[in-house]
Amino acid sequence: MDVDEVFALLAGVAAAVWGACWWWVPLWTVRRRRAWVGGWIAPTVAAGCLAGVWWVLTTMADPAVRGHAEYELLFFAWGAAWLMWGLGAMGCFGVSWRDDVIERRNPAALPAACGVMMGATCVYAGSNIGTGPTIWTTLGPAALGTAAWLGAWIIMQSIGRVAEAVTVERDVASGVRLLGVLAAAGLIIGTAVAGDWESAMATVRDVVVIGWSAWVIGAVGGAMQRLLRPRVGARPDVWTAGWAPAAMLVGLALLWVLKAGAIR
Repeated sequence: MDVDEVFALLAGVAAAVWGACWWWVPLWTVRRRRAWVGGWIAPTVAAGCLAGVWWVLTTMADPAVRGHAEYELLFFAWGAAWLMWGLGAMGCFGVSWRDDVIERRNPAALPAACGVMMGATCVYAGSNIGTGPTIWTTLGPAALGTAAWLGAWIIMQSIGRVAEAVTVERDVASGVRLLGVLAAAGLIIGTAVAGDWESAMATVRDVVVIGWSAWVIGAVGGAMQRLLRPRVGARPDVWTAGWAPAAMLVGLALLWVLKAGAIR
């Protein structure tokens, strides 16, 4: 490994360990005497996401990565760090992992956090698919894709004000719809940044040409949020107003991913 690769490996491991201590230890230490469903759902989702990253690294990553423990560890550590940073970024959108999920044990914030982990993992895993000359041709597209993915969240928040419904009104259906938007957008953007490295401009082109539909998903999710948000004296059903719309958005994203694959 080159010097910059060793540095990246150490930085990734340090970021992953720091994130685990900062974001996950409080899950079991804060109000640990009270049983809470999030105490096993969130870690299970996180473990599934990391397992997905490992599977991609060992089956679809660059041949220089597959079968080489040091590079697999490097990109796996960065995948764990990516997941932690996603949880940290929640606060920028009005939903806090520590305050809403852990401290207040808000049932609406839990699916939102799961959507963050799923979406961020899809983007990062997608950037690891294909070949590239350096580690930066993986981490660079991952950073660009993450910015595009966050754009879908910004659009949904701007149109539907979903953070207020999750944190203040504790509407579980709103949290589930946010999960659907983040997971669907992650699938699309992950597809956009996947593939062999050509150039920086080609990566930007793919994110725009393929990834624009993620922003449409964000707009549709925002419109759904305005239509289905909780009203005074009436709280929408979590299945018909939450899981059903979320499943529809993910289904649309899968159809677009299949179409994008056919185009490529």
